Amino acid sequence: MNADNPQPPGFSSGLLNSYPPRAAAASVPSAGLTALFLNLMKVTHDGENGFQHAAAHVHDRALRDEFHKYARERRSMASELSQLMNLAGEEVVPSTGSTTAMFHRSWMSLRTALSEEPDDQSILDEVERGENAAEEAFEEALQPAEQLPETVRFGIQSLAQKVHRAHDRVRRLRDSGLYQKPRVPGKNELTNPDAES
Repeated sequence: MNADNPQPPGFSSGLLNSYPPRAAAASVPSAGLTALFLNLMKVTHDGENGFQHAAAHVHDRALRDEFHKYARERRSMASELSQLMNLAGEEVVPSTGSTTAMFHRSWMSLRTALSEEPDDQSILDEVERGENAAEEAFEEALQPAEQLPETVRFGIQSLAQKVHRAHDRVRRLRDSGLYQKPRVPGKNELTNPDAES
């Protein structure tokens, strides 16, 4: 393995293709490793649910397609995490989410309750917050990375890169200004500044 490029060839496109089954598993799985996997699985399910919920509320078709794409990616990431858990000797436990999940799902419900028709910019704001939390969770899982079994470390790094790219894309969409709600003049404002003259 090249020291300058420790990631196995083809690892990001096929998570476990470069490894024989259980080749890099650690000794006895620790409670810490179990907790790490379960947390990342929950965060990944949170992201899938959040993107699906956002896609159901946005008006812009391109945004809807983006959110559906990322929801599918998170579903695939959950499958990859399950493979990593098996490789590390961990039991795959079905997850419906955590406190984080409830928060990620509830922000859209809150927006809907506050407004009958939430605008796309508000939805992007909330999606970006969720993605920021997801990226932080994956970064935290890699600290300190040297304590993780090699295959687990490479796998989580690959998934963390996907979360980072999604977060970066959502942040750029949020900051683009393309989805700002049109400003409605107040009743005391002149709709036509030249009308006074």
